[in-house]
Amino acid sequence: MNFQSIIIGKTNKKSLITVCVNCEGYSHIPHFNYISKKQNFTISLISAKLVDDMKNIELADRTDIEEFLNKIVDIKDIEKTKKTAKKWNKQFARENRKTTDSKDRYVVVYNADIEKDMTYWELIIKLWNKNNKNKTPKNLCKPYYRNFIEYIDTACFGIEKHLEGGRCYTIQDQERTPHFIYELNTGEKFGILFEKAEYLYPNPRKLTQDELDVLVNFLITPVDEEYKRKDVSNGWEDGVWLWNKQNYDYNKHSPSWFPKYKRIDENTPMPDYSKLND
Repeated sequence: MNFQSIIIGKTNKKSLITVCVNCEGYSHIPHFNYISKKQNFTISLISAKLVDDMKNIELADRTDIEEFLNKIVDIKDIEKTKKTAKKWNKQFARENRKTTDSKDRYVVVYNADIEKDMTYWELIIKLWNKNNKNKTPKNLCKPYYRNFIEYIDTACFGIEKHLEGGRCYTIQDQERTPHFIYELNTGEKFGILFEKAEYLYPNPRKLTQDELDVLVNFLITPVDEEYKRKDVSNGWEDGVWLWNKQNYDYNKHSPSWFPKYKRIDENTPMPDYSKLND
């Protein structure tokens, strides 16, 4: 069988990023490939982890991956990959004449798949979902590949006793829009905006009226004195304080190319979350 890969582009270090077509390997974990002169890595799209083994990835390569994924797609660079694909197909054909059919092993990105101001990360997600059965969310937050761990730090401001076994927390991921996570006791998670009564992104379902009532009641309830922070009066304000402290303050410590978190103005009024499902 002749497996195919789409050549996405070339990084600053001249390494190639590819996405598999109809991939059946790695337990169908969505992934992309980083091909350098030294070695190849297969990297998960879901978390900042290798999916095949535990090879060491040098910091320079991790930074190279991160910088590439954050770049806006350049049509000129996409066009240049055609020469690479042609070269690699000839080489692959010579080495595997008896085991492959006439299909090209490497293909290039179609211009029709490129959207305005699309990053290479977004292009990879689009092409993986277009060409593989096991899909990722369209708006999947990009893991922090430079650290090569799932770079997520959470801070709870609503715990089980407030939320019938659930919890609310802010999360330090790569989503820059101020939001919090409402996690039910079932493990289901709902991203909700701080500044608007809206979901962060489409969910498989909306909150039920009972689940929403529990959330709203928590957000408007005064914070227990023993847990109260300065100038915080209710659950929502406590969450705002955590977002600004946890995420916005990270900006001054982050690399110049790292997405900058938005600060929530202290005078922002709490939205009417009872209208979240409207």
